[in-house]
Amino acid sequence: MQHHPDKGGDPEQFKQIQGAYDILSDPQKRQNFDQFGSADGPQGGPGPNMNDIFSQMFGGSSKVLEVPSVAQITATRFTSR
Repeated sequence: MQHHPDKGGDPEQFKQIQGAYDILSDPQKRQNFDQFGSADGPQGGPGPNMNDIFSQMFGGSSKVLEVPSVAQITATRFTSR
């Protein structure tokens, strides 16, 4: 009770303590937190690797396409005239 805002405690610290208590007192939330790092359970992952998908579709390696910089394009444009 020492951290309760009504007793002169910090409201933000009390919210953190209350949130931790809510997770630890609920077996399902605690299991989710232990397993996934979130009381809500698994979240959507980062998704598929686009390089792998393009490699499978078009064959070859999964090298990333190198796009020239603006400086390279400008230098080529003015030197080729």
